[in-house]
Amino acid sequence: MVEHATLTARPRTIIGKQVKGLRRSGRLPGIIYGPGIAVPQPVSVDAHLFEHLYRQVGTNTLVQLTVNGQRYLVFIRRVERHPWRQEILHVDFYAPGLA
Repeated sequence: MVEHATLTARPRTIIGKQVKGLRRSGRLPGIIYGPGIAVPQPVSVDAHLFEHLYRQVGTNTLVQLTVNGQRYLVFIRRVERHPWRQEILHVDFYAPGLA
């Protein structure tokens, strides 16, 4: 069996301009979408752990994302960065619908 890098996420209810406070607390807003997801799910992940994982795996490797005990195999589809500071602002996780 193939071992995938793992990351834990929490469901996110903070949407819109309020995510600034989420980022200040060390959380990175994101969303999970794709054929494997019926309704896109807003999530948040630990910003430091995500940056470390992203440097290791990039966008071409499947990552096991766990949200409230539910596991998804996802690709890191898009990482949005601040134009000058280059800090990560938002991440898109794409679930291709694999079992």
